[in-house]
Amino acid sequence: MDLESWVGTAELLVKEPLPAHQEARDNGVSRPGLHVARLMESRDFWDEDAQAAMGSTYLVYGQMRDRLTQALTARWGAPEFVDLGAALDRALAGEPLPPTVDHLCNVASGPAPPWRLGRRTVMVAVAWDDKELPWS
Repeated sequence: MDLESWVGTAELLVKEPLPAHQEARDNGVSRPGLHVARLMESRDFWDEDAQAAMGSTYLVYGQMRDRLTQALTARWGAPEFVDLGAALDRALAGEPLPPTVDHLCNVASGPAPPWRLGRRTVMVAVAWDDKELPWS
């Protein structure tokens, strides 16, 4: 997928209705209050040799996140700042979080800049569900 396709995916998801129940979708999932699109997915990291590749994979994914952030900033203006670490602390203290922030607190690594577009929030992040699984 190229950068313009990713921007198009983000714009589509902003307009798409949110489901009442979790639904699988091509390269992602939708659930109440949230659409998740996996724009890139690395290989998994089950074998020992793969451990060395994790760092360089994360760097490439971070660079792509930054490029997408720049493209969306050009289109929608500057994003806000959300400290996912502080949000996770609030969640652990029992405070409910918005669905997008709640999801990213469980999988995101590094920055996750949000744009507020009407009643929707768009966030871009590098996600990693577990140590052996692919980056997305």
